[in-house]
Amino acid sequence: MRTFATAAVMATMAGAAGALTVVDPRLEAVDEWIETNPAFFPNGVGLVILQDGDPIFRKTYHGFDESAAIPIASSTKWISGLAIAEAIVDRADLATGTRISEFVPSFFESVGADGAPDKREITLAQAFAHLSGLPSDEDGATPHRDWATTHEAAVDAIAEATLIGPVGGQLFYGGMGMSAAALAVATALGTDWTSYAEATLFAPLGMTSTDYDAFTDEAFIPTENPNAAGSIRTTLDDYTAFLSMLSQDGISSGRRVISSEAIDVMLTDYAGAAIAIERTPYAAYEAFAPGASAFRTGFGCFIDPARIDPELGVRWATSAGAFGTNAFIDLDRRITGVLFTENRERWPSPGAGGAYNPSTRAFLAEIRPRIEAALPEWCGPADLVAPAGLVGAGDLAALIGGWGGSERDLDGDGVVGAADLALLIGSWGACP
Repeated sequence: MRTFATAAVMATMAGAAGALTVVDPRLEAVDEWIETNPAFFPNGVGLVILQDGDPIFRKTYHGFDESAAIPIASSTKWISGLAIAEAIVDRADLATGTRISEFVPSFFESVGADGAPDKREITLAQAFAHLSGLPSDEDGATPHRDWATTHEAAVDAIAEATLIGPVGGQLFYGGMGMSAAALAVATALGTDWTSYAEATLFAPLGMTSTDYDAFTDEAFIPTENPNAAGSIRTTLDDYTAFLSMLSQDGISSGRRVISSEAIDVMLTDYAGAAIAIERTPYAAYEAFAPGASAFRTGFGCFIDPARIDPELGVRWATSAGAFGTNAFIDLDRRITGVLFTENRERWPSPGAGGAYNPSTRAFLAEIRPRIEAALPEWCGPADLVAPAGLVGAGDLAALIGGWGGSERDLDGDGVVGAADLALLIGSWGACP
């Protein structure tokens, strides 16, 4: 594994054990903006950016307690979504098109006002891409948030909700379908959702301070109704472990935790340009980050349609929470990161989107653009290692290190050999 703790990176130990501060000089503009704009982070904030699993930025600001496990709200969604995606890859009886009703009887039995089945056809992908037709968390009852009931009872209550539109016909943001999908997968696997998430992600990644009890009354912990859409509480280091695994295509500490195929399931455009966006949390940010209201949905995350490559697919995705935590992945820069905070403030939007979270505004309008301006994109298969945008000695060493294997294969024949070396030499130097 490469390390960025070199002369090119400022790294100092600060505060408690493990509180490593890393600021790549290329990202000093990001550091300066957060330092000089505390109003956007009233409870402090941490920012971590990883490149191929290694930290190129890690710093906390404005009194943030990085040891605290905080609620991340909807930044939960792509964690749960990736766990389901792994089950889809592993199991022959599960697919993105699997109907929830195959494993949840109340969804099979549910009927609409006209007496016809109304939820029988909702799939796992539709539930995790806000295409289920179920109402938003803001519209009426929210049984998936009731920590005092059971997962089964909550989903049975969700099955009684009135759809706000046709299944698969519009993007309408909400978490109830995700709770139902999580129960369906857990049932298919013969377990409960919390046990499955812990076995699939939390335990392998060492996320010992992470659970689905962000809002559970102390006497009810652990809840029997884990909200797969928004009830994770976690620490900055735990979330960093998840992101490090994503940054290394599913590998953590040298072993595979999540398959590449599961990450592909998560990073797929399920809405597409033809689906109408009826309700999205990004509408309130359009005035500050033009194009944000057009973000479409992956499996538990949002994707920027401007960053979809016709051949490579989705290249940028984010999972944001109502309290200002914003996680992201940028495949073109081979980075993952998180702006980590608990900020419950709401500021009035000058546009039509209503109130917004200032920390999310900071991420979309100020931090993301500075990161992308500072870090060049990888420019092709020969650009194997950091720094991006340059094919040089480090890439040659990586190729030679993989000689005879398949991991560094450049020409697609499955074996690293002379043809790959010729391709690398032909790409030598700065990318166009």
